[in-house]
Amino acid sequence: MKLSDSGAGRASLLAVLLLAVVAAVVGSASGQGDPQTLNVSTSGDRSERIETIQIGRKAGATTKVAMSIPPRRVGAVHPGDTLQANAEVEVSTTCLEPMPQCVGRSYTYSPFVRGKLVLGSSANAKGDEATFAISGWKKLQCAQDLPNRNHHCVLVLPGASRTIGANQQLPCVQCHVNLLIDTYHGGAKQGQKLVIGTDSDDGTISQDKGRVYAAVFHPGPPPDARVLRSTNPQTRRLPVSGNSPDRRVIFSLRLPSLKAGEQLVIDAKATAKLGGLPYNALIQSQLILSEKPNSIKRSGNSAKVSATEGQVSDLNGFNCTRGRSAHPDPCEIRKAGMLAVIRDARRKTLKGTGPRVPIYLNLVAATKAVYGGERRSGDALRIGKGGYIQAYRYGAELGR
Repeated sequence: MKLSDSGAGRASLLAVLLLAVVAAVVGSASGQGDPQTLNVSTSGDRSERIETIQIGRKAGATTKVAMSIPPRRVGAVHPGDTLQANAEVEVSTTCLEPMPQCVGRSYTYSPFVRGKLVLGSSANAKGDEATFAISGWKKLQCAQDLPNRNHHCVLVLPGASRTIGANQQLPCVQCHVNLLIDTYHGGAKQGQKLVIGTDSDDGTISQDKGRVYAAVFHPGPPPDARVLRSTNPQTRRLPVSGNSPDRRVIFSLRLPSLKAGEQLVIDAKATAKLGGLPYNALIQSQLILSEKPNSIKRSGNSAKVSATEGQVSDLNGFNCTRGRSAHPDPCEIRKAGMLAVIRDARRKTLKGTGPRVPIYLNLVAATKAVYGGERRSGDALRIGKGGYIQAYRYGAELGR
């Protein structure tokens, strides 16, 4: 009996040790037991990879990668991690009638435009076998028909989030975060294109009007964040500009005592109403950091706390129309972004000395008349209720 008991004891001990080893291996593979980390990244300035995209006759026929964050910025991605991503992209329809300055062939129909965020095996990855979806498709129809022609439309994909399953097979070891774009209409013909960015009267294309952002929580799910939010607008009126833009702060959020290593996930929304104005209006907006709640300037300490010099999102815009379109009155302004803090916000930020100072996250906008009646002195869009600006603030201890 003693020999038998001793053998059973050794077997039990070996079984326990084996289970411990297996658990350690599994835990190591999934990231369990490691300190949780967060890495936020962006595609940065001049993110657009293409100037135009052929309009297909059905969804998915001409899908392209519009923007991409490279692996060196995204960082490592593992099963069990949670991915968050958001993006903005401005697109423009081209001429209604044939003209020498048209980008491609003219068309009068209103094309559908879709966007989707994915992990990709390369900067060109777009198919299911080479990607892992972070978001679903988001769609709008950019109106061409007068008098409610959008011409410029902004597609925003805010708040996409997905946790990678423990047994999920990813298409990449070093992954890109790609924004796929797709445009189509049943009446499309060869040579008819959608512009990624804006086209001017002389046919030139301007870009740097959007970017992609990504956050990788290793492992997921994300920890609780300090949520800062403001629902009090700085103004209820957005003046219709004359010859030069009259930029105003619509919402402002105080960010006290920012510290190096902190990371922020940002979201904002406002509603602008044309009211009785006899014309459509181009509305342009941007998220910035500033030293004051009513300032439209990225200067001083606000330009020194991040590598983006106080720029959180790019300036882009759309035509807000009185009738049915992708952006009908009342028009929703939606912004999204992420930010990594690289220096403490102090009176002398570059030197790292002096008392801590607040930085303000400002939603800035401007508008001008684009089609319809004549602009009059004192004209303004009204800012409606229900808007906000908010930041999910994650501590420096999560920095990789």
